[in-house]
Amino acid sequence: MAPDGTTNLALKDIVNALKFLNKVTPAFGGSSSKITVAGQSSGATMIRALLAVPSASSLFKSAILQSDPMDYGFLSPTTQQTLQSNFNGLISCGATNHTCWNSLSLTDIVDAQNTLYNTASSLDASAGAFEPIRPVQDGTLVTSPLDSTAVFPSVSKSIMVTTVLNEAGLAIYGSFPDPLPSSAFDPACQATFGANRTAVVVDSPYYPPAPSIDGSDPDARIQLQSVGTDYLWKCSGWTLARNWVQNGGQVYVGEYQLGASYPGNSAVSYCTEPGVVCHQDDIEIV
Repeated sequence: MAPDGTTNLALKDIVNALKFLNKVTPAFGGSSSKITVAGQSSGATMIRALLAVPSASSLFKSAILQSDPMDYGFLSPTTQQTLQSNFNGLISCGATNHTCWNSLSLTDIVDAQNTLYNTASSLDASAGAFEPIRPVQDGTLVTSPLDSTAVFPSVSKSIMVTTVLNEAGLAIYGSFPDPLPSSAFDPACQATFGANRTAVVVDSPYYPPAPSIDGSDPDARIQLQSVGTDYLWKCSGWTLARNWVQNGGQVYVGEYQLGASYPGNSAVSYCTEPGVVCHQDDIEIV
């Protein structure tokens, strides 16, 4: 967060890096017309934002988006301003007080950003709880949401969109290390989707309780993992893919059904089970 409200600084860094690559790639025997950009998770969110920057379109040929939590759209300017005001209050610096900015320690800045991260969803629900600081659809640099809430732009690039088999496994089983009763499924969904959308989820045939081997109460984490994977990653990714193709581009869609356990994932025993591929388990394969 920049105290003066400047947005999309990381995205602008990427654009500048691509400009540099376009200049120097030929000197190393490469072709600046064949640059592919790629990112995983929040990195893939940055690549999606880059695809929504018309002024950067000539800087790369194609893109790879791995495990992008696409259901988190870009922030609106209104939401960004809400978060910005809170951040400036946390650092006790005005938007133009350069003397105050320069007096801040790294710890001051990081602590303020961490506090904002943890409270953002209470300030504006659209910020979300897990990736609240993200690209802003400012209308100048990022000109499209690249989703179904607005007219999708014409596109021409080839992109690859991938997910892993159990994207939500790390989050669900990391948050709930012990089995959840089947009765926990409905309220857990309501906390995320609200009553009306939860009714659709619960009444659908896609997320039935998983029968237990010993006849005990089914573990709701199995359902929540499936819903979470579809909600944040798979369905939103497929929607982008359909929109991309319908508006002139080419898409390759894939799912990692085998993975290599990423450092840190081993702390969640579910992610070490045979056949389970959690979020980030595609990184070391690639």
